[in-house]
Amino acid sequence: MRRFAFPLLILFMALALASPAQAVPQDRRVALVIGNAAYPTAPLKNPVNDARDMAAELRGLGFEVILRENASLRQMEDAVDLFWQSLRKGGTGLFFFAGHGLQVKGVNYLVPVDARISVEQDVKSLCLDANRVLGRMDNAGNALNLVILDACRNNPFARSWRSADQGLAKMDAPTGTLIAYATAPDSVAADGAGRNGVYTQHLLRQMKRPGLKVEDLLKQVRIGVLNDTAKKQTPWESSSLTGDFYFRPGAGAEAPKPQQLALGAAPKEAPKPPSAPRPIETWREPTTGMEFVRVPAGCYEMGSPPDEPGYTEFEGPVHEVCISEFWLGKYPVTNGEYRLFKPRHITKRKLDDEKEKDNPMNADSLPVARLGWGSAKEYAGWLTGKGTGKYRLPTEAEWEYAARADTGESILRASNAPNAFGLHDMTGKVWQWCEDSWDRYAYTRHSRQDPITMNESDFNPSRGYKERIAERFATPLGGGDMFPRVGGFRLVRLP
Repeated sequence: MRRFAFPLLILFMALALASPAQAVPQDRRVALVIGNAAYPTAPLKNPVNDARDMAAELRGLGFEVILRENASLRQMEDAVDLFWQSLRKGGTGLFFFAGHGLQVKGVNYLVPVDARISVEQDVKSLCLDANRVLGRMDNAGNALNLVILDACRNNPFARSWRSADQGLAKMDAPTGTLIAYATAPDSVAADGAGRNGVYTQHLLRQMKRPGLKVEDLLKQVRIGVLNDTAKKQTPWESSSLTGDFYFRPGAGAEAPKPQQLALGAAPKEAPKPPSAPRPIETWREPTTGMEFVRVPAGCYEMGSPPDEPGYTEFEGPVHEVCISEFWLGKYPVTNGEYRLFKPRHITKRKLDDEKEKDNPMNADSLPVARLGWGSAKEYAGWLTGKGTGKYRLPTEAEWEYAARADTGESILRASNAPNAFGLHDMTGKVWQWCEDSWDRYAYTRHSRQDPITMNESDFNPSRGYKERIAERFATPLGGGDMFPRVGGFRLVRLP
């Protein structure tokens, strides 16, 4: 069954520095790819798949790729700013968006998943103006920019609007720019019946062909879309290009090697081979003997995608987070270490059962458990008072970054072996308290740099008992006594 919804694709290429007879340099390529599908009132089928498949294809074509899925307005704006900063270093840029797009009074807007639009006047403040993207790319001053927006272009919010223009408005291409639409301006485009939207499906197919100039590639895409939609959808372009661009070089030319760009950081150097692992630096706290490991600064994709087994809505959207350097306990705090603060502490299976003091869970070497969040905070304050540093619980973002250990792994099975950062038992032993307050929608509100959620919630997040690194557990602040494996923690040291 075919659903008509406004798939949109905008492709820009800035060639301001190239002469009419000169091909644009293609040694460096950077792409920002966004796919929005999880709209509360008008969800879409294809955009996340479109974004993932486009990101994979672009990486194979030598692009450093920044990927966002189901992004909020702030996340989209932050990503555009990061993209702009990277483009200022030169090379070719590409921006791809898949999701809802609409026009209001001749201005085109890209709709984030957190937009709650009641009236037409809401759009300007709750959606991303496409002209902002164009302006950032133009301001970057790099040799060539390529932005792809493949959005389902129906306007699901316009039922009660006075003016409900369909499709996107025409945008004139500045000099050195090509704008390509999935269909003609002010027209409706077909959503895909399979994994991808109709337009993106054909675009991905043609991008695999070597030696096609972008104009010729788009002509082939147009033919394919016309055939698939019985001529109901006609892709359209507005071009002022002054040079040539090829997604894939022709025979005998070597494509740039693929790279991955971490959000919030400069492009990473090529990863070290397995024979040269990251050096691990540790420090031992003199009062307790607790070991701490230096966790280097870095950026990563926080959360899990909807198709990961065990996924819950609290774990999305996946979003890029950057973490400053910090020191984290090599192990969760043990019973023995906690008893230096509270000598009579007993980790009991049953409440008020003194016989449980001999239970194996109470061994000094095992992680402390059944503590409330306040008790964990009190311990951090006690240790801070010893004068060897300042201590606190890790934020959710710090904890997940440390657990993933710069590998991108989403599953970590408990073992005695350390992860790549030299940390033990990040998962599988005990739920570990985090510094943040609980917010089921925290990931739509996170800042990119060192995010933390603080509110008046009666719950705080715990992490790490189960094997899935992204799993979040909302725990009552005093809820350590409710479950045998809840109420553990490890500490961050601030020298």
